[in-house]
Amino acid sequence: MLGRRCLLSSSSCGALTRKVVAKETKLRIRVASHGVEIVRPFFSSSFPLYNNKQYPPSYSKNVSRWHTGGAMMGVGTPGTKQDLGIKSDMSEAEQQKRIAKTLAKHVWPTITNDMDEESKAHAKRLKRRVIASLGLMAGGKLVTIQVPFLFKYLVDSLPLQTATVDVATIDAASLGFVPLSLVVGYGVSRAAASGMQELRNAVFAHVAQDAIRRVGRQVFNHVHSLDMSFHLNRNTGTLSRVLDRGNRSISFVLNAMVFNIVPTTLEVAVVTGLMAHHFGPTHAGVVLSTIGAYTAYTVGITQWRTQFRRDMNRLENEASSKVVDSLLNYETVKYFNNELHEVDRYEDSLGGYQKAALKAQTSLSLLNFGQNAIFSVGLSAIMYLTVDRIMAGGASVGGF
Repeated sequence: MLGRRCLLSSSSCGALTRKVVAKETKLRIRVASHGVEIVRPFFSSSFPLYNNKQYPPSYSKNVSRWHTGGAMMGVGTPGTKQDLGIKSDMSEAEQQKRIAKTLAKHVWPTITNDMDEESKAHAKRLKRRVIASLGLMAGGKLVTIQVPFLFKYLVDSLPLQTATVDVATIDAASLGFVPLSLVVGYGVSRAAASGMQELRNAVFAHVAQDAIRRVGRQVFNHVHSLDMSFHLNRNTGTLSRVLDRGNRSISFVLNAMVFNIVPTTLEVAVVTGLMAHHFGPTHAGVVLSTIGAYTAYTVGITQWRTQFRRDMNRLENEASSKVVDSLLNYETVKYFNNELHEVDRYEDSLGGYQKAALKAQTSLSLLNFGQNAIFSVGLSAIMYLTVDRIMAGGASVGGF
Protein backbone atom coordinates (compact mmCIF):
# COMPACT_ATOMS: atom_id res chain seq x y z
CA MET A 1 0.00 0.00 0.00
CA LEU A 2 2.76 2.44 0.95
CA GLY A 3 4.72 1.48 -2.12
CA ARG A 4 1.67 2.13 -4.29
CA ARG A 5 1.39 5.68 -2.93
CA CYS A 6 4.99 6.56 -3.83
CA LEU A 7 3.86 7.44 -7.38
CA LEU A 8 6.57 5.46 -9.12
CA SER A 9 7.45 6.35 -12.69
CA SER A 10 6.80 2.81 -13.91
CA SER A 11 3.40 1.14 -13.73
CA SER A 12 5.06 -2.21 -13.11
CA CYS A 13 7.38 -1.95 -10.14
CA GLY A 14 8.54 -5.56 -10.18
CA ALA A 15 9.65 -6.97 -6.89
CA LEU A 16 9.31 -4.34 -4.19
CA THR A 17 11.18 -4.60 -0.96
CA ARG A 18 9.80 -2.29 1.67
CA LYS A 19 11.60 -1.55 4.84
CA VAL A 20 9.76 0.63 7.29
CA VAL A 21 11.88 2.38 9.85
CA ALA A 22 10.21 4.64 12.40
CA LYS A 23 12.75 7.19 13.55
CA GLU A 24 11.41 10.40 15.05
CA THR A 25 9.26 12.01 12.35
CA LYS A 26 10.45 10.18 9.22
CA LEU A 27 9.22 7.13 7.42
CA ARG A 28 11.66 5.71 4.87
CA ILE A 29 10.50 3.41 2.13
CA ARG A 30 13.21 1.67 0.17
CA VAL A 31 12.30 0.49 -3.29
CA ALA A 32 14.96 -2.06 -4.13
CA SER A 33 14.06 -2.57 -7.77
CA HIS A 34 14.50 1.14 -8.54
CA GLY A 35 17.32 1.80 -6.12
CA VAL A 36 15.57 4.83 -4.67
CA GLU A 37 14.89 5.86 -1.12
CA ILE A 38 11.84 8.00 -0.55
CA VAL A 39 11.71 9.89 2.70
CA ARG A 40 8.20 11.02 3.60
CA PRO A 41 7.56 12.57 7.01
CA PHE A 42 3.90 12.22 7.78
CA PHE A 43 3.96 12.20 11.55
CA SER A 44 4.25 15.41 13.54
CA SER A 45 5.55 13.65 16.65
CA SER A 46 6.89 10.29 17.67
CA PHE A 47 4.87 7.46 16.14
CA PRO A 48 1.96 6.52 18.47
CA LEU A 49 2.26 2.81 19.24
CA TYR A 50 -0.63 1.30 21.15
CA ASN A 51 0.13 -0.86 24.14
CA ASN A 52 -3.15 -1.48 25.89
CA LYS A 53 -4.19 2.06 24.98
CA GLN A 54 -0.99 3.45 26.58
CA TYR A 55 0.96 6.08 24.64
CA PRO A 56 4.72 6.58 24.97
CA PRO A 57 5.71 9.52 27.21
CA SER A 58 6.93 11.47 24.18
CA TYR A 59 3.57 11.21 22.44
CA SER A 60 0.79 13.70 23.07
CA LYS A 61 -2.63 13.24 21.48
CA ASN A 62 -3.16 16.97 21.63
CA VAL A 63 -0.03 17.61 19.57
CA SER A 64 0.01 14.65 17.23
CA ARG A 65 -1.93 15.24 14.02
CA TRP A 66 -0.59 12.58 11.71
CA HIS A 67 -2.65 11.32 8.85
CA THR A 68 -2.32 7.89 7.33
CA GLY A 69 -3.37 9.22 3.94
CA GLY A 70 0.10 10.49 3.18
CA ALA A 71 -0.69 14.06 4.24
CA MET A 72 2.43 15.75 5.56
CA MET A 73 1.09 17.37 8.69
CA GLY A 74 2.34 20.82 9.49
CA VAL A 75 1.66 21.87 5.89
CA GLY A 76 -2.07 22.27 6.40
CA THR A 77 -5.02 20.82 8.26
CA PRO A 78 -7.90 18.91 6.68
CA GLY A 79 -10.41 21.17 5.05
CA THR A 80 -8.24 24.26 4.87
CA LYS A 81 -7.55 26.26 1.72
CA GLN A 82 -3.95 25.07 1.67
CA ASP A 83 -5.06 21.44 1.42
CA LEU A 84 -7.35 22.18 -1.50
CA GLY A 85 -4.96 24.34 -3.48
CA ILE A 86 -7.05 27.50 -3.04
CA LYS A 87 -5.32 30.85 -2.97
CA SER A 88 -5.63 32.18 0.57
CA ASP A 89 -5.05 35.81 -0.44
CA MET A 90 -8.60 36.09 -1.87
CA SER A 91 -11.27 37.47 0.43
CA GLU A 92 -14.59 35.70 0.88
CA ALA A 93 -16.43 38.36 -1.12
CA GLU A 94 -13.94 37.99 -3.99
CA GLN A 95 -14.35 34.21 -3.95
CA GLN A 96 -18.15 34.48 -4.06
CA LYS A 97 -17.96 36.97 -6.92
CA ARG A 98 -15.63 34.67 -8.82
CA ILE A 99 -17.96 31.70 -8.29
CA ALA A 100 -20.96 33.71 -9.52
CA LYS A 101 -19.11 34.81 -12.65
CA THR A 102 -17.97 31.27 -13.40
CA LEU A 103 -21.45 29.80 -13.02
CA ALA A 104 -23.04 32.64 -15.00
CA LYS A 105 -20.95 31.61 -18.00
CA HIS A 106 -22.65 28.21 -17.94
CA VAL A 107 -26.14 29.70 -17.62
CA TRP A 108 -25.71 32.23 -20.42
CA PRO A 109 -22.63 31.16 -22.44
CA THR A 110 -20.97 33.66 -24.75
CA ILE A 111 -20.82 32.61 -28.40
CA THR A 112 -17.49 33.46 -30.02
CA ASN A 113 -16.12 32.98 -33.52
CA ASP A 114 -13.49 30.47 -32.42
CA MET A 115 -16.15 28.03 -31.19
CA ASP A 116 -17.02 25.06 -33.38
CA GLU A 117 -20.55 24.53 -34.68
CA GLU A 118 -21.45 21.96 -32.07
CA SER A 119 -20.45 24.28 -29.22
CA LYS A 120 -22.39 27.16 -30.76
CA ALA A 121 -25.50 25.00 -31.13
CA HIS A 122 -25.14 23.82 -27.54
CA ALA A 123 -24.83 27.40 -26.25
CA LYS A 124 -27.94 28.43 -28.21
CA ARG A 125 -29.91 25.51 -26.76
CA LEU A 126 -28.93 26.53 -23.24
CA LYS A 127 -30.04 30.11 -23.87
CA ARG A 128 -33.38 28.94 -25.25
CA ARG A 129 -33.94 26.80 -22.19
CA VAL A 130 -33.09 29.68 -19.87
CA ILE A 131 -35.52 31.98 -21.71
CA ALA A 132 -38.22 29.30 -21.60
CA SER A 133 -37.64 28.81 -17.87
CA LEU A 134 -37.92 32.54 -17.21
CA GLY A 135 -41.12 32.67 -19.28
CA LEU A 136 -42.66 29.80 -17.33
CA MET A 137 -41.62 31.44 -14.08
CA ALA A 138 -43.24 34.75 -15.11
CA GLY A 139 -46.40 32.96 -16.22
CA GLY A 140 -46.59 31.05 -12.96
CA LYS A 141 -46.15 34.25 -10.94
CA LEU A 142 -48.93 36.02 -12.85
CA VAL A 143 -51.32 33.12 -12.40
CA THR A 144 -50.46 32.89 -8.71
CA ILE A 145 -51.23 36.58 -8.24
CA GLN A 146 -54.61 36.17 -9.95
CA VAL A 147 -55.72 33.25 -7.73
CA PRO A 148 -56.68 35.40 -4.67
CA PHE A 149 -58.68 37.77 -6.91
CA LEU A 150 -60.60 34.84 -8.40
CA PHE A 151 -61.40 33.71 -4.89
CA LYS A 152 -62.57 37.25 -4.03
CA TYR A 153 -64.88 37.42 -7.05
CA LEU A 154 -66.19 33.95 -6.21
CA VAL A 155 -67.17 34.97 -2.68
CA ASP A 156 -68.71 38.23 -3.84
CA SER A 157 -70.77 36.47 -6.54
CA LEU A 158 -72.47 34.14 -4.10
CA PRO A 159 -76.08 35.15 -3.35
CA LEU A 160 -76.80 36.41 0.14
CA GLN A 161 -79.62 34.44 1.78
CA THR A 162 -81.31 35.75 4.86
CA ALA A 163 -83.59 32.75 5.26
CA THR A 164 -82.61 29.23 6.07
CA VAL A 165 -81.62 27.32 2.95
CA ASP A 166 -81.87 23.56 2.58
CA VAL A 167 -78.40 22.43 1.53
CA ALA A 168 -79.81 19.38 -0.24
CA THR A 169 -81.75 21.59 -2.66
CA ILE A 170 -78.67 23.54 -3.82
CA ASP A 171 -77.50 22.55 -7.29
CA ALA A 172 -75.45 24.05 -10.10
CA ALA A 173 -78.48 25.81 -11.59
CA SER A 174 -79.33 27.53 -8.31
CA LEU A 175 -75.75 28.71 -7.86
CA GLY A 176 -75.64 30.37 -11.25
CA PHE A 177 -73.15 30.35 -14.09
CA VAL A 178 -70.76 32.98 -12.72
CA PRO A 179 -70.04 31.38 -9.34
CA LEU A 180 -69.65 27.96 -10.92
CA SER A 181 -67.24 29.24 -13.56
CA LEU A 182 -65.23 31.05 -10.88
CA VAL A 183 -64.95 27.83 -8.88
CA VAL A 184 -63.64 26.02 -11.94
CA GLY A 185 -61.32 28.92 -12.78
CA TYR A 186 -59.98 28.98 -9.23
CA GLY A 187 -59.07 25.30 -9.35
CA VAL A 188 -57.60 25.54 -12.84
CA SER A 189 -55.51 28.56 -11.86
CA ARG A 190 -53.99 26.80 -8.87
CA ALA A 191 -53.22 23.74 -10.96
CA ALA A 192 -51.75 25.89 -13.76
CA ALA A 193 -49.50 27.79 -11.35
CA SER A 194 -48.18 24.55 -9.89
CA GLY A 195 -47.75 23.02 -13.35
CA MET A 196 -45.75 25.99 -14.63
CA GLN A 197 -43.54 25.83 -11.58
CA GLU A 198 -42.74 22.15 -12.09
CA LEU A 199 -42.30 22.56 -15.84
CA ARG A 200 -39.88 25.40 -15.20
CA ASN A 201 -37.84 23.16 -12.91
CA ALA A 202 -37.82 20.40 -15.53
CA VAL A 203 -36.67 22.74 -18.31
CA PHE A 204 -33.99 24.42 -16.22
CA ALA A 205 -32.72 21.08 -14.93
CA HIS A 206 -31.00 20.55 -18.29
CA VAL A 207 -29.06 23.80 -17.80
CA ALA A 208 -28.16 23.00 -14.18
CA GLN A 209 -27.03 19.44 -14.89
CA ASP A 210 -24.96 20.59 -17.85
CA ALA A 211 -23.25 23.15 -15.62
CA ILE A 212 -22.61 20.50 -12.96
CA ARG A 213 -21.01 18.20 -15.52
CA ARG A 214 -18.81 20.87 -17.08
CA VAL A 215 -17.71 22.49 -13.83
CA GLY A 216 -17.03 19.08 -12.29
CA ARG A 217 -14.88 18.13 -15.28
CA GLN A 218 -12.94 21.41 -15.09
CA VAL A 219 -12.31 21.04 -11.36
CA PHE A 220 -11.20 17.42 -11.72
CA ASN A 221 -8.89 18.39 -14.55
CA HIS A 222 -7.51 21.23 -12.42
CA VAL A 223 -6.76 18.83 -9.58
CA HIS A 224 -4.82 16.59 -11.95
CA SER A 225 -2.88 19.56 -13.30
CA LEU A 226 -1.57 20.55 -9.85
CA ASP A 227 2.06 19.82 -9.07
CA MET A 228 3.47 16.81 -7.26
CA SER A 229 3.79 18.72 -4.00
CA PHE A 230 0.02 19.17 -3.77
CA HIS A 231 -0.70 15.49 -4.39
CA LEU A 232 1.89 14.39 -1.85
CA ASN A 233 0.43 16.72 0.77
CA ARG A 234 -3.26 16.41 -0.06
CA ASN A 235 -5.83 14.67 2.10
CA THR A 236 -7.74 12.28 -0.15
CA GLY A 237 -10.88 12.04 1.98
CA THR A 238 -11.25 15.79 2.42
CA LEU A 239 -10.64 16.49 -1.25
CA SER A 240 -13.22 13.95 -2.45
CA ARG A 241 -15.79 15.25 0.02
CA VAL A 242 -15.27 18.87 -1.06
CA LEU A 243 -15.58 17.96 -4.74
CA ASP A 244 -18.81 16.04 -4.10
CA ARG A 245 -20.36 18.83 -2.03
CA GLY A 246 -19.38 21.43 -4.61
CA ASN A 247 -21.06 19.52 -7.43
CA ARG A 248 -24.26 19.08 -5.43
CA SER A 249 -24.44 22.78 -4.54
CA ILE A 250 -24.22 24.07 -8.13
CA SER A 251 -27.90 23.42 -8.88
CA PHE A 252 -29.01 25.33 -5.77
CA VAL A 253 -26.78 28.30 -6.59
CA LEU A 254 -27.97 28.49 -10.20
CA ASN A 255 -31.64 28.41 -9.17
CA ALA A 256 -31.01 31.17 -6.64
CA MET A 257 -29.20 33.32 -9.22
CA VAL A 258 -31.82 32.94 -11.95
CA PHE A 259 -35.16 32.61 -10.13
CA ASN A 260 -34.88 34.05 -6.62
CA ILE A 261 -33.13 37.41 -6.51
CA VAL A 262 -34.53 39.66 -9.25
CA PRO A 263 -37.86 37.78 -9.79
CA THR A 264 -38.70 37.92 -6.09
CA THR A 265 -38.05 41.66 -6.01
CA LEU A 266 -40.35 42.21 -8.99
CA GLU A 267 -43.05 40.04 -7.43
CA VAL A 268 -42.93 42.05 -4.21
CA ALA A 269 -43.25 45.28 -6.18
CA VAL A 270 -46.26 43.99 -8.16
CA VAL A 271 -48.06 42.67 -5.07
CA THR A 272 -47.46 45.88 -3.15
CA GLY A 273 -48.79 47.94 -6.06
CA LEU A 274 -51.94 45.80 -6.26
CA MET A 275 -52.54 46.14 -2.53
CA ALA A 276 -52.15 49.91 -2.75
CA HIS A 277 -54.53 50.07 -5.74
CA HIS A 278 -57.29 47.92 -4.26
CA PHE A 279 -57.05 48.68 -0.52
CA GLY A 280 -55.02 51.86 -0.15
CA PRO A 281 -51.54 52.86 1.02
CA THR A 282 -52.08 51.53 4.57
CA HIS A 283 -52.28 47.94 3.38
CA ALA A 284 -49.28 48.46 1.10
CA GLY A 285 -47.31 49.91 4.01
CA VAL A 286 -48.06 46.87 6.16
CA VAL A 287 -46.98 44.56 3.34
CA LEU A 288 -43.69 46.40 2.83
CA SER A 289 -43.02 46.55 6.57
CA THR A 290 -43.65 42.83 6.93
CA ILE A 291 -41.38 41.97 4.02
CA GLY A 292 -38.69 44.35 5.29
CA ALA A 293 -38.77 42.87 8.80
CA TYR A 294 -38.83 39.36 7.37
CA THR A 295 -35.82 40.06 5.15
CA ALA A 296 -33.79 41.80 7.87
CA TYR A 297 -34.46 39.04 10.39
CA THR A 298 -33.63 36.30 7.88
CA VAL A 299 -30.37 37.92 6.76
CA GLY A 300 -29.24 38.63 10.34
CA ILE A 301 -29.95 35.15 11.68
CA THR A 302 -28.55 33.48 8.58
CA GLN A 303 -25.26 35.36 8.83
CA TRP A 304 -25.04 34.45 12.51
CA ARG A 305 -25.72 30.75 11.97
CA THR A 306 -23.43 30.44 8.94
CA GLN A 307 -20.53 29.72 11.30
CA PHE A 308 -22.33 26.62 12.55
CA ARG A 309 -22.82 25.33 9.02
CA ARG A 310 -19.15 25.93 8.27
CA ASP A 311 -18.14 24.02 11.37
CA MET A 312 -20.40 21.17 10.28
CA ASN A 313 -18.82 21.07 6.84
CA ARG A 314 -15.30 21.25 8.22
CA LEU A 315 -15.85 18.49 10.76
CA GLU A 316 -17.67 16.37 8.21
CA ASN A 317 -14.67 16.74 5.91
CA GLU A 318 -12.36 15.70 8.72
CA ALA A 319 -14.44 12.63 9.55
CA SER A 320 -14.65 11.61 5.91
CA SER A 321 -10.91 12.12 5.39
CA LYS A 322 -10.04 10.00 8.40
CA VAL A 323 -12.23 7.13 7.23
CA VAL A 324 -10.98 7.18 3.63
CA ASP A 325 -7.31 7.63 4.45
CA SER A 326 -7.36 5.06 7.23
CA LEU A 327 -8.92 2.45 4.96
CA LEU A 328 -6.55 3.30 2.11
CA ASN A 329 -3.63 2.67 4.45
CA TYR A 330 -5.08 -0.37 6.15
CA GLU A 331 -1.74 -2.20 6.01
CA THR A 332 0.05 0.62 7.82
CA VAL A 333 -2.61 0.82 10.52
CA LYS A 334 -2.47 -2.93 11.10
CA TYR A 335 1.34 -2.99 11.02
CA PHE A 336 1.60 -0.50 13.90
CA ASN A 337 -1.49 -1.83 15.71
CA ASN A 338 -3.21 1.55 15.58
CA GLU A 339 -6.84 0.55 15.05
CA LEU A 340 -8.00 2.07 18.33
CA HIS A 341 -6.13 5.28 17.64
CA GLU A 342 -7.89 5.62 14.27
CA VAL A 343 -11.28 4.94 15.88
CA ASP A 344 -10.65 7.57 18.57
CA ARG A 345 -9.66 10.17 15.97
CA TYR A 346 -12.79 9.41 13.97
CA GLU A 347 -14.97 9.63 17.07
CA ASP A 348 -13.48 13.03 17.96
CA SER A 349 -14.54 14.39 14.58
CA LEU A 350 -18.01 12.87 14.94
CA GLY A 351 -18.37 14.40 18.39
CA GLY A 352 -17.47 17.84 17.07
CA TYR A 353 -19.85 17.37 14.14
CA GLN A 354 -22.63 16.42 16.55
CA LYS A 355 -22.19 19.61 18.58
CA ALA A 356 -22.11 21.77 15.45
CA ALA A 357 -25.18 20.00 14.04
CA LEU A 358 -27.15 20.64 17.24
CA LYS A 359 -26.24 24.33 17.12
CA ALA A 360 -27.21 24.52 13.46
CA GLN A 361 -30.57 22.84 14.06
CA THR A 362 -31.33 25.02 17.08
CA SER A 363 -30.52 28.19 15.15
CA LEU A 364 -32.61 26.93 12.22
CA SER A 365 -35.59 26.42 14.53
CA LEU A 366 -35.10 29.96 15.85
CA LEU A 367 -35.00 31.24 12.27
CA ASN A 368 -38.18 29.41 11.26
CA PHE A 369 -40.05 30.53 14.38
CA GLY A 370 -39.08 34.16 13.89
CA GLN A 371 -40.09 34.09 10.23
CA ASN A 372 -43.48 32.58 11.04
CA ALA A 373 -43.99 35.09 13.86
CA ILE A 374 -43.26 38.06 11.60
CA PHE A 375 -45.52 36.67 8.88
CA SER A 376 -48.32 36.02 11.37
CA VAL A 377 -48.12 39.56 12.77
CA GLY A 378 -48.23 41.05 9.28
CA LEU A 379 -51.14 38.82 8.24
CA SER A 380 -53.08 39.69 11.40
CA ALA A 381 -52.53 43.40 10.76
CA ILE A 382 -53.79 43.04 7.15
CA MET A 383 -56.86 41.10 8.33
CA TYR A 384 -57.67 43.73 10.95
CA LEU A 385 -57.42 46.56 8.43
CA THR A 386 -59.55 44.62 5.94
CA VAL A 387 -62.26 43.84 8.52
CA ASP A 388 -62.35 47.48 9.55
CA ARG A 389 -62.70 48.51 5.90
CA ILE A 390 -65.50 45.99 5.31
CA MET A 391 -67.41 47.20 8.38
CA ALA A 392 -67.08 50.76 7.10
CA GLY A 393 -68.49 49.69 3.71
CA GLY A 394 -65.28 50.37 1.83
CA ALA A 395 -64.69 46.76 0.76
CA SER A 396 -66.67 43.60 0.08
CA VAL A 397 -66.56 40.37 2.04
CA GLY A 398 -64.49 38.78 -0.73
CA GLY A 399 -61.71 41.26 -0.02
CA PHE A 400 -61.11 39.58 3.28
